[in-house]
Amino acid sequence: MERRFEAVDRRFDAIDRRFEAIDRRFEAMEGRFEVIDRRFEVFDRWFLWLVGFQMTTLIAVFGAIAAVALGN
Repeated sequence: MERRFEAVDRRFDAIDRRFEAIDRRFEAMEGRFEVIDRRFEVFDRWFLWLVGFQMTTLIAVFGAIAAVALGN
């Protein structure tokens, strides 16, 4: 009976090692996602600046058109 328990313990040890390997894979993937998130933070700032410049230009063009139209 004790041999059976030892066999079961070995199986559980093997399963534990598999789960630990899976945990390490998930931790590695999580690290990759964190790097990607940091990259997107930079792009988010660039996108906000780009949209801000475009809106400013659009307002300036409409202002110029309105000034010409109302000035005549």
